[in-house]
Amino acid sequence: MTTGNEKETPMFACSYIANGFGAYRGHRYSNTRQAYIHAIEAGYHFLKADMKLTTDGRLVCSTGWDEAACKRLGIEYDPAFLQMSYDTFMKWNLFGQGSVDAKGLAELMRTYPQSYVLLDFKTVPGTCARQMAEALLQAFDRDEPLLARLLVQVNNREICEAVRTVYAFPYMQFHMGSFQDRAEFEEKLAYAIEQDMTSVSIQKDCITEDIVKKVKERGLSLMLYSLDSKIMAQSYLTMGVDTICTNYIDLYLGQKATPKEDLNALYRKFHKLPMEQKKIVFSNFHGKGFGCNPKYIALELLKRNKEENLGLDLVWFNDGKDTFPEGIRTVPYNSEQAVREMATARILVDNQMKFTGFLKRPDQFFIETWHGAIPLKKLGMDNPPNIISKSYCERMHNNFDAVDLLLSNSSFCTHMFRRGFAYEGYILEKGCPRNDILTKDPVLFKEDVCKMLGVDPAKKLMLYAPTFRADKSLKAYQMDYEKVAQAMGEDWVLLIRLHPHIQKLAKNLSYNERIVNASTVPDMQVLMAATDILITDYSNIMFEFMASGRPCFLYATDIEEYRKERDYYFDLEKLPFSIAQTTDELIGHIHDFDEKLYREKVQEFSKEVGLNESGHAAEAVASIMVDMIKQPDYDLAKADVHKKWEKEAHFYRRQREKIRRKYQRTGNKNVVYTKQAPYHEGLENMRDFVKKILGK
Repeated sequence: MTTGNEKETPMFACSYIANGFGAYRGHRYSNTRQAYIHAIEAGYHFLKADMKLTTDGRLVCSTGWDEAACKRLGIEYDPAFLQMSYDTFMKWNLFGQGSVDAKGLAELMRTYPQSYVLLDFKTVPGTCARQMAEALLQAFDRDEPLLARLLVQVNNREICEAVRTVYAFPYMQFHMGSFQDRAEFEEKLAYAIEQDMTSVSIQKDCITEDIVKKVKERGLSLMLYSLDSKIMAQSYLTMGVDTICTNYIDLYLGQKATPKEDLNALYRKFHKLPMEQKKIVFSNFHGKGFGCNPKYIALELLKRNKEENLGLDLVWFNDGKDTFPEGIRTVPYNSEQAVREMATARILVDNQMKFTGFLKRPDQFFIETWHGAIPLKKLGMDNPPNIISKSYCERMHNNFDAVDLLLSNSSFCTHMFRRGFAYEGYILEKGCPRNDILTKDPVLFKEDVCKMLGVDPAKKLMLYAPTFRADKSLKAYQMDYEKVAQAMGEDWVLLIRLHPHIQKLAKNLSYNERIVNASTVPDMQVLMAATDILITDYSNIMFEFMASGRPCFLYATDIEEYRKERDYYFDLEKLPFSIAQTTDELIGHIHDFDEKLYREKVQEFSKEVGLNESGHAAEAVASIMVDMIKQPDYDLAKADVHKKWEKEAHFYRRQREKIRRKYQRTGNKNVVYTKQAPYHEGLENMRDFVKKILGK
């Protein structure tokens, strides 16, 4: 019997195989032309292609287009995909990259003669497998040397027989997957030997030294399925595994899922490189494009860079299709290059917590902008489950211990960051950069917004922008949009913008010339800046919109139900905004609106929380950054910032630990020191409150 070793399979000389062509720009399972070329250029010569048949029987490289496949890809599912024809697929251009059919795959293999490809047939019925094999031979023009560079993977007898009735592929692999016990392993291995397979693939959780030994004794090559950790991959290769199937060609899954040790090692590697004094790296929601507070800081820096010829190198992590102003270069967030950029930059700007593998070098400056202003929902360790979550606390401390400057728009937020995120460093309390435009005349933004939405700029704009619910459905949004539009009159247009988590559901709503889908506007702040009236529910945009001085109304039909998801910092009834639970109530509140009373309530609330939306927040932080670029020994303590806490921070830290222990000991979820704390009334009141709940 011919064994795998006797066949001298050339592809198994490669230690790694790029799954779905290796996640170009961080997109797994893409199987695109650019991904193939990128993998080859990155030194990969063994690639795995997922194969599917279109509705008209054409063979293409794709993980599929059903709902499960779309979820794997991280794209929005459309039922129309189930009728995916060949022409539609070739125009699909997933992630803005070129689609590949079987003929295109053959061309790529001819262009790169050092490459080998695993074709995955394991998830199709036997009849479909036969059709796929026939389509493959036709696309490859029965080019035998080319076909000899393929490894065809099957996982049962039916598929294996169907493929072999079409063509005797020199190299075939049996996907054993996982197995419950040794007997099942022996049965699957025996079948692979019986069918004269070249190799087997096994899920990583089932691989042990003994399993590797048994496979090798039978003369088969062994592929591990699948792994994205460089450290773990090396241990399996040392164990005797021939090839590791990895989703990411640099074995870098992204900061969220990559093991901390792997990321730490990568940062330490690049920390040996010189720090680039004029480089500033921006991250917005982990690669989500040009937006939020970092956007407005970057725009201010671009202006100064042009005016003062500063020579700044502005880098932005972007995994999407956003366009960027000239002067900003983009880097894929899920890439080794992103770590290199962060490790060598003078200044880092982020609006989210970095993941636990992040390491800051001593000569770097990290600005945390956060991604909101005054919140309604409790955050950080003010949110009960977080205070005893080991993973949350580890990530929180890793991030905020590294932060050098945090941005705040109020004394409320300043105390919240100290208390809820254990932050002890400097705070710039000059406002949120993204809210600067809310202090300006809406005329400056209205024309552009109306043009984007196809709305007459002479119309007044009412924006309905609710937050999302845990079930990510639309059932909480029971507003009668048509009734509201009619009640407002011909001069008004109702814009509807859904939260980014559920924006794909926007197409399920009905629109007309007076009820317009505004979920397509990329920047929420620009939309609010052009809006005359805002309607929301539990979103913190209600507090941000106060900077505009224009009316805000709350419409919420599930107040108590939502409170069960996340407790509030404030009683809704005590906020300066009227609350409606029905459409008629909302219309009544709008018609009975008392501007003078509203302004008084907003002013009183603003004073209570110590609001400071200066309208120049981006300028303030940009000034500090420019000074830091110009002066390597810049002393932040001399800037107009809130100084580091010592005694107060120690107090909060000590009390948090006591409360955490009591929480764990009693199991009482109410033992959280922020349950009814006077958040902005001073340290002594907080100390008294803590003592009270600790039973002292």
